[in-house]
Amino acid sequence: MKNLYSFLRTASSILICSLINLVSVFGQNFTNSQLKNINLNNPTSLQFGPDGKLYIAQQDGQIKIATIQRNGPNDYTATSTETITLVRDIPNHNDDGTYAPGKKRQVTGILVEGDATNPIIYITSSDSRIGAGSFGDVNLCTNSGVISKLYKESGQWKKIDLVRGLPRSEENHATNGLVKYGNKLLVCQGGGTNSGAPSALWTYITEYALSAAILEVDLATIEALPTLTDSTGKNPYKYDIPTLDDPTRSNKPDGTDIFDPWGGNDGLNQTKIIPGGPVQIYAGGFRNPYDIVVTKHPSRSGRVYSIDNGPNRNWGGYPVKENGTVTNKYPAGEPGSLTVGNFDGLEYIGNINTYQPGEYYAGHPTPIRANPSGAGLFTNDSVHGSKWRNDNSDPNFPLPIDWPPVPESMKDIREADYYDAGTTADKSLIYFEQSTNGMCEYLYSGNSMYGDILAVGYEGDIFRIKTSDDPKVILNSKKPNRVNLDKGWSIGDAKPLDITAQADGEIFEGSIWIASWGKSRIDIFEPGAAIECNSGPNSPNDDDQDGYSNDEETKTGTDPCNGADKPTDFDADLKGDLLDDDDDNDGIKDIVDLYVRDKDNGSSTTIPTHYALFNYDPGTGFFGLGFTGLMTNYKTDYLNLYDPYNMIAGGAAGALTLEGVTPGDAFEDINTQMNGFQFGVNADKNSGTYVVSAAILPSYFNAETPIDEQSQGIFIGNGDQDNYIKLVINSNGGKGGIALVTEVNGKATTVQNDLPTATIPSEAIVFQFHIDPATATVYPRYQIGKTAYSFDPVIASGKTKGAIQRSDTSLAVGIISTSRNANSTFNATWDYIEVEPSIISSIKWNNSSSASDILAYPNPTKDIINISLKDKTNQNCSIKIFNSMSQSIKETTVGSANSGLDFPVNVSDLEPGVYFMQLLNGDAKSATLKFIKQ
Repeated sequence: MKNLYSFLRTASSILICSLINLVSVFGQNFTNSQLKNINLNNPTSLQFGPDGKLYIAQQDGQIKIATIQRNGPNDYTATSTETITLVRDIPNHNDDGTYAPGKKRQVTGILVEGDATNPIIYITSSDSRIGAGSFGDVNLCTNSGVISKLYKESGQWKKIDLVRGLPRSEENHATNGLVKYGNKLLVCQGGGTNSGAPSALWTYITEYALSAAILEVDLATIEALPTLTDSTGKNPYKYDIPTLDDPTRSNKPDGTDIFDPWGGNDGLNQTKIIPGGPVQIYAGGFRNPYDIVVTKHPSRSGRVYSIDNGPNRNWGGYPVKENGTVTNKYPAGEPGSLTVGNFDGLEYIGNINTYQPGEYYAGHPTPIRANPSGAGLFTNDSVHGSKWRNDNSDPNFPLPIDWPPVPESMKDIREADYYDAGTTADKSLIYFEQSTNGMCEYLYSGNSMYGDILAVGYEGDIFRIKTSDDPKVILNSKKPNRVNLDKGWSIGDAKPLDITAQADGEIFEGSIWIASWGKSRIDIFEPGAAIECNSGPNSPNDDDQDGYSNDEETKTGTDPCNGADKPTDFDADLKGDLLDDDDDNDGIKDIVDLYVRDKDNGSSTTIPTHYALFNYDPGTGFFGLGFTGLMTNYKTDYLNLYDPYNMIAGGAAGALTLEGVTPGDAFEDINTQMNGFQFGVNADKNSGTYVVSAAILPSYFNAETPIDEQSQGIFIGNGDQDNYIKLVINSNGGKGGIALVTEVNGKATTVQNDLPTATIPSEAIVFQFHIDPATATVYPRYQIGKTAYSFDPVIASGKTKGAIQRSDTSLAVGIISTSRNANSTFNATWDYIEVEPSIISSIKWNNSSSASDILAYPNPTKDIINISLKDKTNQNCSIKIFNSMSQSIKETTVGSANSGLDFPVNVSDLEPGVYFMQLLNGDAKSATLKFIKQ
């Protein structure tokens, strides 16, 4: 198994070899700094304009224009900043086309043209909401992509929307980067699926006619159209892409659907490809291209490159093929979901001067373009359920009368096929193992990188892509499967999304500018003076004068001859994490620190806390996801307790995935648990009841029969591997089950429940610990689909009790998984983890001497109250609900179909207020509880 130390040793060996000639991997020493005097909020794209100003797009739709002054080496200040909100204020809509209040747009692409006097901004935006995964379908507009043009008139910025109705996925793949050539735009258009087929975690959406591609937009044709204005009178526009005739919507007098072009309606109202229209497919098969480059180097001009984001394992597989014909049916079991290669590939599309639109296919399937007349449309909604629609005349599940959205004459049968990364079918020139997004051509002739492409990796690297005279030959060192071996240039945990570099004769020539999304800042790298890097790789000297010795940089895998490439240093004390024995500078050695990335050790993490495991949210801890420590055994350094190259952390998926659950385990005296990410919570015995919740996502155990000690779930404890309570789905002899394991001072007790069905669930599982800190009582719960189950309460003892009541340490909350003894690995995915206030209603039957016979949760509730009875053998109850005036307003019954089942009582039809619930069992016992309907 690869771990961080072995990776660094390998990297160090490579670096030592590269230092024989004492030449920096980037060709010249660079120094770095951050832009001062500017406030940003998640910058996504940036470019210098013809006026010498820096134009920065933010994810919330605002554009910042900064006038920048260089005060000296590594000293840049924004002397003034202008903010444009015109794009942010574009109205959003729901997926049925109706208006959705709120001022915010997701912006992921900016292009600045024109001249110094009259700069012109082209910008892409879409609905700001993000769904999929545990968020499900949030009703965002899947036709919300817009390309806008901003220009100055009488000194004021004006906006006109050039194209409206481009696709938008249910999560955050959207209309992204763009480049202009002649009178046309090339636009990166993200897709709506993981690997081409509908999948549960992507809300079952299919690829649309204009999704998953590089689009070509004819500006001359669009600019010549009459200018129209939307219903608000505030948003002039040129071209609405025609949509299908949605059978669920009434038509306007002109024959278009009401609210068009807004609201893709899960495909029933998607926009169409119009032969000869101004928006066409330039190159298909792109899952989510973030940026695009047309090269300008004198001997390499006109090359069109883009990097495509590869699929996430466990989030969806390949399209269905029947007798060789591809469709948009839902593929039962989602084949391929667990084996897709999640590398990001550099695609050479062709030369802009000779390329014919449609020539190149990148390998991400779009069935509707491959088989327009037969692909059909899969929809899944609360009204109609799940259905593959393939008949225009079906009265219950009709397709639009003008289906398909792609003319049969324009079909491309290649778009039926998924090209897996690293295979001969896939044409990517080189792959990257992390999400790699923004890219630019380096055109400063004072550096040996002249003519190469720079790209930023989301985990904090700048990659140099070494081009050659042959556009299809990249000179980087590569594995046999074309995965890049050349070390990236580390900029820490800034989560960069875009990069631009200044060419000969441009302001700040030779400098490189990064939009660091995670840190909401602009990182700057400028060519430094030539240095004599001749002390040797193991010297105590600091040849590049970045604060770290040659020896330390060699050991940590950074470049001692490049001042911008530094070791990761969490506490910024000029001692890299690998050699620093107290990385958060809290006075506790890392080897015994339960929260090595939290100097407050949990005291500043309050209830409520929700970590969506999405894109550097909240921006603290490992990968920016909130976890600040790893379940420790007090003898293994934390850097050796996880493998960052075996994980997908955050990103577009909004999840944390282990791509190979390790054999390590915290069980009793084994204490080799890996990837036990945790955070501390500031709670004590007086905090009131609260609930720890986390969701895990299928397919569990790689959709195979689990064996031995394979498991996945959550835990609470004191933060070490001898004191915890965990709740997991486990092998249970191969049939699957839910296990509750309590370990105190290295001695474990296990309670095993069988699964309610004969097969492993195919839906998300939510694990919960309802905690009463006053008594250190833990109520374990789990929910499969919409059904809740419970274990008997656990009275915590030892160090776990001390953590719950905060007499010793903060309570550790975390994720856990193992594949001990299985001799095989599996993928494991967590969707969120949170700690929220919770009322546990504990009551007893009349005349009962028990402290509690019945538990009811959650309370307050919006829709369901789950009833858990201590007596699992007699669960027949009738229920009466009374309002605050003691009037009976509802009656229902619950039965004993499944032993151990918690009974759901639906109260969603009640008005908000205070109610009383009376339970009556077959032994003439009764009990009454008060609950609040929100």
